[in-house]
Amino acid sequence: FPPGLKAAIELQNSVFIQAFDPLFPPLIQDSNFKLNPVSEEYFRRTREASFGKKIEEISPLGPVRDGEWAKFKVNLEELSKAYAKNEPGSRFFIGNTFTYADAVVAAFLLWAKLIEGADSSPWKEFATWYDGLWVKLLDATEKWQRVV
Repeated sequence: FPPGLKAAIELQNSVFIQAFDPLFPPLIQDSNFKLNPVSEEYFRRTREASFGKKIEEISPLGPVRDGEWAKFKVNLEELSKAYAKNEPGSRFFIGNTFTYADAVVAAFLLWAKLIEGADSSPWKEFATWYDGLWVKLLDATEKWQRVV
């Protein structure tokens, strides 16, 4: 990072991580079931220790999970407003320049898309939020994405 940006990056990380925080429980739970057996055992053991409950209890389907997605939508409102202050046609946090901020957002969004599935109802609903702003941002970062 260029000199003089550490404070700005720290603040940005805090704001972005806080916005995405409600999404962590459902993605952590669903990520577990996509792993190979060795990774799944480690992931399950460490996440159950962190959350103090079985992985299946972290974000159960129904009202708990629906509430986490609803809170995520509310949290994205402020970020959406910030992105909307840019000139029309801007794709990224700083206009049309891809930055670390966009990489952070795109990483979380790609995680959600891969774990939930592009055809899942949570992802399809998410794609409509804030005029599709977040899916457009993810699409704009496609050339930098690499899924293994």
